[in-house]
Amino acid sequence: MSDELHFESAVELARRLREREVSAVEVADAFLRRIDSENPRINAFTTVTHDLALKTARRCDEAAAVGRSLGILHGVPVAIKDLFDFRAGVRSTFGSLPLKDFVPNETTLYVQRHEDAGAVIVGKTNAPAFGHKQTGSQPSYTATTGTAEMSTNTHPANGTAGGPRTCTSVTHRCQYGGSSAVLG
Repeated sequence: MSDELHFESAVELARRLREREVSAVEVADAFLRRIDSENPRINAFTTVTHDLALKTARRCDEAAAVGRSLGILHGVPVAIKDLFDFRAGVRSTFGSLPLKDFVPNETTLYVQRHEDAGAVIVGKTNAPAFGHKQTGSQPSYTATTGTAEMSTNTHPANGTAGGPRTCTSVTHRCQYGGSSAVLG
């Protein structure tokens, strides 16, 4: 069953998590395995946050075990665009080679609001340097290459949505919220 979770919509995942049909750890694990298997080929993610995602998913499951919800996104996997969207302790390169090792010590408000709503951050998605290019390719990373039909796509995904758009190849669907992709 967990092999099919990445085909579920975010709404359906949230319902299944709320009704405890699946655990947040099971969902996070399924998405992380899918990202790990597809990302080397399509380059949708610049950083995958395995430890953070599983820690957050465990917190979601602990809350659910005592009848609490962490919010509307409780346990739902979310990806953050690798531009000006910080998560403290998570590498943020802005798609730029000189910043390839930058790790912020603060979290931007909208990322914090996603987390406060129970979202499970699974990583940072590929974007052009500082968002100023027409393609999802930049000197620090190879181009994003996927769409929902990767076998026929030979062109990189365009613009600052290159990484999030390519998530469709990794997770089947992405539902955008600001500069993040709610995976599902």
